[in-house]
Amino acid sequence: MKLWMLFPMIVTLTLLVDTAGCGKGGSSLPTQYVEGIVTLDGAPVEQALITFTPADKENGTAATGYSDASGKYTLTSVGGGPQKGAVAGDYRVTVSKVSIKMVKTPPQYPGEEPSESAVQTQLLPQVYLKAEKSPLRVSVVKGRNSINLPLTKEGK
Repeated sequence: MKLWMLFPMIVTLTLLVDTAGCGKGGSSLPTQYVEGIVTLDGAPVEQALITFTPADKENGTAATGYSDASGKYTLTSVGGGPQKGAVAGDYRVTVSKVSIKMVKTPPQYPGEEPSESAVQTQLLPQVYLKAEKSPLRVSVVKGRNSINLPLTKEGK
């Protein structure tokens, strides 16, 4: 398995562990189904991490998902009900997509083996990476939600 394939799983697990204790509710939150399509200047964005962060950080739980080859995503929340998805409410949305390239570093001393390190490159505009700066604001309502995320290179 390539290293770049592991990155989305690692990010999701980190986000889910970080948000596991956030918000109110029991073992099954009243989540609503959320799906949509992520595009950049009209073209689908594949392998993007979508994160819905509650606008009211005191009373909410984040939801995350990944886009497929057509840009389609569905959300999941830690502690979510059978539908998974997101709890009804207002959210700030971030979208991230990285490229990971392995780079060899020459040995520092004779006899040492070269080492490898992963270099990440963000492939989407910076404005979509932080909830506080992202122009993407959405509301999840009770029932089925279809929320498309049209991104632009200008970040508007």
